[in-house]
Amino acid sequence: MKNMKLAVKIGMGFGLLILIAMALGGMAVLNMTQATTGAEKLSEQYVPEVAVANNVERHSLLTMYGVRGYAYTGEDAFLKEGRQELASVKKYLDEAKAHANKHVGLVQLRKNAELAAAKVAEYEALLNETVKKDQELDKIRGDMDKAARLYMDNCDVYLKHQEEALKKELAAGESAAKLGERIEKMADINDAIDLGNALRIANFRAQALRDFKIVEEELKKFAEVDKKIAEMRKTTRQEVNIKQLDAIKAGGEAYKKGIQAFVADSKVVEELAKKLRATGNQVITVAKETAEAGIKQTQQISGATASNLATSSFVMIAGLIVALLVGVGLAVFITRSITKPVNRIIDGLSSGADQVAAASTEVSSSSQQLAEGSSEQAASLEETSSSMEQMASMTKQNADNTNQADALMKEAQKVIAEAGRAMEEMGGSMQKIAE
Repeated sequence: MKNMKLAVKIGMGFGLLILIAMALGGMAVLNMTQATTGAEKLSEQYVPEVAVANNVERHSLLTMYGVRGYAYTGEDAFLKEGRQELASVKKYLDEAKAHANKHVGLVQLRKNAELAAAKVAEYEALLNETVKKDQELDKIRGDMDKAARLYMDNCDVYLKHQEEALKKELAAGESAAKLGERIEKMADINDAIDLGNALRIANFRAQALRDFKIVEEELKKFAEVDKKIAEMRKTTRQEVNIKQLDAIKAGGEAYKKGIQAFVADSKVVEELAKKLRATGNQVITVAKETAEAGIKQTQQISGATASNLATSSFVMIAGLIVALLVGVGLAVFITRSITKPVNRIIDGLSSGADQVAAASTEVSSSSQQLAEGSSEQAASLEETSSSMEQMASMTKQNADNTNQADALMKEAQKVIAEAGRAMEEMGGSMQKIAE
């Protein structure tokens, strides 16, 4: 690291910061992508799944409401409403199938949609059978009304004939035995009328309360009616009255058969109603389970999305802190890498300057000594005449001084060369700084 160029160090620092930024951005993008994927699943798959399941459940309940209203009242308005809601259920089931086929991951929706569609088809078949049975019951009601009318009308006509005959016999002063016979027939026909009324009331109560045990118990009274008719036959001699008794008996038999058929069909309708409720509840249960599964998936994806966003925020904050610390560290490192060479250059320049100053001082001292030697040489020349020995001595001393000056000059040249190298080094350092 110490031998690296300054540009390399700065480049590494910025490169490391860029890598940290890229890592943070990549993790943020990854988390946001996961969050986006979850949001897309919510909006495109699970929210529509919950919506269509809720629609199926809601319209199934409305279908059952309409059908139940029809079952209790027999009004076609309720039946029409139930069929319309059933059509809506089928429509939303088709939407559920299409949605499941579009998104292969919605396995539960596809399975439940198929199961619900089968139950809806079963429900519709049961409803059609119920409507058919209700139509049969309406026909049976009509037949019972006709039979009851035949029974009661003939009873009334027979009673009126007996009353008219009684009046004539009383006016003619018939015997007590004959009058007693007439009164007995009138009592029997009144009993037959009362039995007929009791049977009709029991029938109406059974239909109103949907408790057919009431009328089943009353059916035993038809034996009493037959007994009364048989007793009246014994004392009835006019052909018209005999035909009236036959009509009463036929009306009673028809009414009895009508009640029996009505009870049988009503029990079938009750069983159909139970099956309808059970099947409808199964459709509702399937729709509810589908909606709950979609809501559960929605909650899971929402939780995962929130977790991804929280993780992304945490990573960004932690990454920024790390990037800040790394940036500060790199700034300190790069600053020190810049200042240390500069300080070394400054120290080198200062040392070179000191050496140059010392060399200059020595050169000045040597020059002064040389001047003094020259003065002494001149003095010696003036004194040449005095003594050759003294001249030789002075010449030798002059030579020594010359050698010394030469040495000092060489030393000064070395110092100057060092100063030159220091200046070159300073120039190189300045070039580095400029780079």
